Amino acid sequence: MFKKPNKRKIYLITSFDKNNNSIYFKNKNVKIIKLSSLLNKNDFMNLLILLKKKGYNRILVETGLKFLNELLRFKFINNLYLFQSLRNLGKKGKNNTSNKAIKKFILSHKVKINLNGDNLYKIKIKNV
Repeated sequence: MFKKPNKRKIYLITSFDKNNNSIYFKNKNVKIIKLSSLLNKNDFMNLLILLKKKGYNRILVETGLKFLNELLRFKFINNLYLFQSLRNLGKKGKNNTSNKAIKKFILSHKVKINLNGDNLYKIKIKNV
């Protein structure tokens, strides 16, 4: 991600005060946004408002299941691209949360792209 010159701005959002990697990311021109918490919908709204004030209205989020489940629960996602590996990751793919929110999606809109046998699906989220 850092080897090619990139005009995109990258933000790292964290609630940790002392991040050992902060100097590394600052040297890579990554902006760090420190938040007190991301525990409820208001915390997420404050983050989105902050990003909107910086001039962004479309955001690409690469996340784990815990954060993704929160974004889905608070209905902050319109389009979800789900990567599905053909390899069973087993213990290497261990996480601390359930993927029950993902399992309810019907994976029918496969994106045609060469991923060496892996799959990519586009899921339109219907926020009510």
